Amino acid sequence: LDAEDLHALLQHRRQIEIRDRRHDDIDESVREEGDRDDAVDVAPPSGGGAVGVHWLFAPVADVNPAPGNPIVNVRAYGSDPADVSRFVAAYIKGARAGHALTAAKHFPGHGDTDVDSHVELPVLQVTRARLDSVELPPFRAAIGAGTSAIMTGHLAIPALTGSRGLPASVAPQTASLIRNDLQFAGIVVTDAMTMGALRRLPGYFPAEIAIRAVEAGGDVVLSPPDRL
Repeated sequence: LDAEDLHALLQHRRQIEIRDRRHDDIDESVREEGDRDDAVDVAPPSGGGAVGVHWLFAPVADVNPAPGNPIVNVRAYGSDPADVSRFVAAYIKGARAGHALTAAKHFPGHGDTDVDSHVELPVLQVTRARLDSVELPPFRAAIGAGTSAIMTGHLAIPALTGSRGLPASVAPQTASLIRNDLQFAGIVVTDAMTMGALRRLPGYFPAEIAIRAVEAGGDVVLSPPDRL
């Protein structure tokens, strides 16, 4: 399930109707109150398995230092890597308690971008040292907490790949960073193959992009074309 807040659907004590309130509001209240236990509490999909939900494409592990970010913004746990790491780990702990799989996203970090990857390909303009100190700590925390998967984002990271036009989701350097540097042995899943960041690439062909994602080290391709 591609939802950061399945609790809004399944925890009756919150009494939140999905038509009346955005899911992101819950994580916003958790951030403002700063209560790690709340992050644990809202994560477990109590009863999720009963309705066929076993894998949450969450938590959002992006650090969001750019207030104008058009895609991550309030979905992030904050702008401080330590705070985001703390809540990401707590969410995963709660999800595991509810017997759900998780996927920390959007690797290696979509917070400091000004383009929506649903529309265009964002470029994360940071150095590798900055990547290590700001963007990656929450993903390290997710791995330490036992995340089932890491979801790669459709954004270019020149410091990692040397290219402004190559999405991380189809770059072999991304899987190398996940497997070798972060020592993660779980599932690598891409963000949706239908997003504009991929569709607007020169020479884009859906089947080829999906195959490239697997060749680059992805285990699961989200929303691939019906035919390859």
